Amino acid sequence: MPDCATNLPVIGVTIGDPGGIGPEITLKALLTESLRGVCLPVAIGDPEILTATARHLGMHVSLKAWSPGMPPLQNHGRDTILVHGTTSLHAFPQWGGPSLEGGRHALTAIESAVALVKKGAIAAITTAPVSKESLSMAGCGFLGHTDFLANLCGVKDYAMMLSAGSLHVVHTTIHLPLAKAIAELNSELILRRIRMAAGTASRLHLGNRTVAVCGLNPHAGENGLLGGEEKQIIEPAVTAARLEHLPVTGPYPADTIFYRALRGEFSMIVALYHDQGHIPIKLLGFMEGVNTTLGLPFIRTSVDHGTAFKKAGKGTADPGSLLAAIRMAASMAAADPREG
Repeated sequence: MPDCATNLPVIGVTIGDPGGIGPEITLKALLTESLRGVCLPVAIGDPEILTATARHLGMHVSLKAWSPGMPPLQNHGRDTILVHGTTSLHAFPQWGGPSLEGGRHALTAIESAVALVKKGAIAAITTAPVSKESLSMAGCGFLGHTDFLANLCGVKDYAMMLSAGSLHVVHTTIHLPLAKAIAELNSELILRRIRMAAGTASRLHLGNRTVAVCGLNPHAGENGLLGGEEKQIIEPAVTAARLEHLPVTGPYPADTIFYRALRGEFSMIVALYHDQGHIPIKLLGFMEGVNTTLGLPFIRTSVDHGTAFKKAGKGTADPGSLLAAIRMAASMAAADPREG
């Protein structure tokens, strides 16, 4: 949903686990002047946490309550952050580690954001980092944001896309032990990830929309000498995708495919397991990477880093990844607000 006065997409930004750097980077990002012509960001979380964080860090911030349908907002001050408040805390969580209250707050903010995006009050969700340990303390049975969001939406097939600059990597599997990730791979799963990658390249209006698929084994199997998965499950998926007229190529050795992408040969890469896709992205843009969840009925982007508990409350946290995630959400929403 665009703001009625500015016609900019409204992006809901959940502030993450309050024990980590989420509140700090949310404050820093939402005060960044360059976002003003891109979107209307709204923090989603308990205002007390943001107020306490700003006071502790010596930041001059004015919080203004936001709710769907409120009057035009284009004239709010440069030091003003719009906040959609969530349920008050039972006890204030401490910086520097996971906690029950931190997990409760993170879950409440996520649920609030999903409710807003489902009814069209916001165009997309961008999330600051949460702690799997805090979520577990709060009774959440999911590994993190993505699984919890998918459950809230009743979605079974979804994928993680990591982006750093011009490089976009869609993961076939993510949080699985390597042996289990390999066992999970099959042609149909890889084909679904190719479809997601091709569709996202189109929505992002990338100049080169070619999708390249990673091999699993060294040298992409060396024609079966170093492993048979390429010929048995990866090549059939690529062939099936081509029959659907999707712009896909591969499989290519993982030790050269990312270099070729950076040279402009491909816009999207399909990686087969967690580290295969994460390592190049984090090497290229550790504090500016963006995590986008594909397959949800709405747009969701996130930072590509964790809660950094040891940095919490010190004022040194870099908001670069959150800013990039907000911009990515705004770009996708402006291109097609119905797509997620």
